[in-house]
Amino acid sequence: MRLTVSLAAVLSIVASIVGGANGEDSPDKLTCVANAKASRDFTFRDQLWTPERTFEMSGPASQSGFGPFALRDKVFIGLNTLTPTVRSLTRYEKEPDEVAEFAGKVVSRTSTAVFLVWTNDPASNKLWSAAIDFTQRRATVAQVYQDVTSTGAEVETLDCR
Repeated sequence: MRLTVSLAAVLSIVASIVGGANGEDSPDKLTCVANAKASRDFTFRDQLWTPERTFEMSGPASQSGFGPFALRDKVFIGLNTLTPTVRSLTRYEKEPDEVAEFAGKVVSRTSTAVFLVWTNDPASNKLWSAAIDFTQRRATVAQVYQDVTSTGAEVETLDCR
């Protein structure tokens, strides 16, 4: 009898993990709009860390970019797979949108979130990681990079639907 109760408890826990939060399936696709970004880098020429740059935007303004500090919306496709696609969209007011697509890799998954990584192959000088919360419909994306002029990091927060 004890074994049956324990087995039932284990099966219930596994079912809730596999089924997602509140028994619902986790979404396979989320469209996320960036609302803020912070960045910092070390410039090789000046041999110093730049001051932290923070950009907070909301509403229609978040849909327009300004140079290399543009906010980038994300579309995560295939979140229920091991290799989801990440589509990054940089929106400009007076220029066409810039779209880049990456092959992601799931590194961890819970009943309420998925954690991804991806790089900009074949250059591979940038690495992104994302934490996507299915319950709150929010995501954070961190990027670390090493290029010709600097090395640094950026973090963006996004609202998803």
